[in-house]
Amino acid sequence: MSYLEVRGLDYVYPDGTKALHGVNLTIEAGEIVREAIGTLGDRQRMAVLLSKFEDMSYADIAEAMELSVQATKSLLSRARGKLKVVLEPYLNQGVSPQTGFAETQELSAGQPESTENDV
Repeated sequence: MSYLEVRGLDYVYPDGTKALHGVNLTIEAGEIVREAIGTLGDRQRMAVLLSKFEDMSYADIAEAMELSVQATKSLLSRARGKLKVVLEPYLNQGVSPQTGFAETQELSAGQPESTENDV
């Protein structure tokens, strides 16, 4: 099993306020995908799971979810777009999707008082 290890992760807001200091993470590679899929909404998550893990066609997914084929394609496109955004910090910097997503949400909300445990 492969692992992602990040040691001594720090984050400082543009105004100089420290948000994270010395965070250590160890995550199984399979966990990265589960975390990323977990950030999707219910319908997007279901469509991705049916498509990638059940190997269902657009038509089969559309039937199972009671959608049109075009709506299914659109739903999967939006889900893939979100997964790309969520996984980008992991691919570029080794930051876990769940942690990276939470940090992005907290940091973009301008909450420098958030602690490591909050994130």
